[in-house]
Amino acid sequence: MEPSLLNESSKKYALQIFLIVLVILQVLRIAIGLTAFPLALVPALTIATTIVFVATPIFAVFYGAAYPWTPKVATLFIAIGVPVQLGLTLLAKTALLGFPALLAMSAAQVALFCWCVGLGALLATLLKDRNLLIPITIFLAVFDAFLIFAPVGFTRIIMEKAPQVLPSVGASIPKIQTTVTAAPVGQFATIGPADFVFMGMFFIALFRFGMETRKTLMVLVPTVLAYLVLSAFFGSIPLLPPIALTVLIVNFKLFKLTKDEWVSTAVVAALSIAGLIYGITRPQPVEVIREGQAGPSSPAPGQETPKSADSPSPTSSGQSPSPAPVVP
Repeated sequence: MEPSLLNESSKKYALQIFLIVLVILQVLRIAIGLTAFPLALVPALTIATTIVFVATPIFAVFYGAAYPWTPKVATLFIAIGVPVQLGLTLLAKTALLGFPALLAMSAAQVALFCWCVGLGALLATLLKDRNLLIPITIFLAVFDAFLIFAPVGFTRIIMEKAPQVLPSVGASIPKIQTTVTAAPVGQFATIGPADFVFMGMFFIALFRFGMETRKTLMVLVPTVLAYLVLSAFFGSIPLLPPIALTVLIVNFKLFKLTKDEWVSTAVVAALSIAGLIYGITRPQPVEVIREGQAGPSSPAPGQETPKSADSPSPTSSGQSPSPAPVVP
């Protein structure tokens, strides 16, 4: 049944579908974590797993967005989802091993999507006019690019200074493994929670304003999957631009802006792009060198010579695996 055709009395089942789809997806994650696959099947299964763990959450968010959200229900989802996700993630990484850790991480993923959709619903309830979607989507898409590409962008700083943070809180795509260990299933890639927050906001707004919900979904899924191929070549990339563009392009004929609104939208777009260009062209921040450490010095007897920047780090020697690609 298409959510856009649900009447008000039956839309309450949209949340049930949302939760059931997420639970089924996490059951699949657990099955993958408990299975050792032949090496020859890893490439094909990696592609299949990526498609499933990207497309299925989008469908779940779509169905969840059909529910008649109120600020009270949205706040409840946030209040429950955030502590449950953080608590289970911390528990899985510090106190659990094997299947209990895998189960905790899988449950944390369900909690993640719950608070993301709740926050998206809370933001959507603030939108009073469908025309506001145009400047908002433009700003969010450009701002997402700024956070990742600009040297001073918050997301980029986190990825460089604490690369383990985003994979711990984002929606993860499980890694196909050839052996089963006591550790939780690894991550092939990670999608940042903000992408699902604003995806939920867009879908909820589309439902509220009677716009092209189903068509947006059908275009968005292959668009996101095709776009994610770029992460294999460019590393971390912003996902909001293709999401925002899909929403605008599919629903463009339904927007009715006045001349003044078009001018305001153009100003927002120009200022956003100018800010992005300014941020990207800024030089990389240079850490201030403390006095007395301005240059290399001869090591004292018994001291090791400091390694150069080209020297292999413990990570490159195999002591610690590299973090999975992140798509904030």
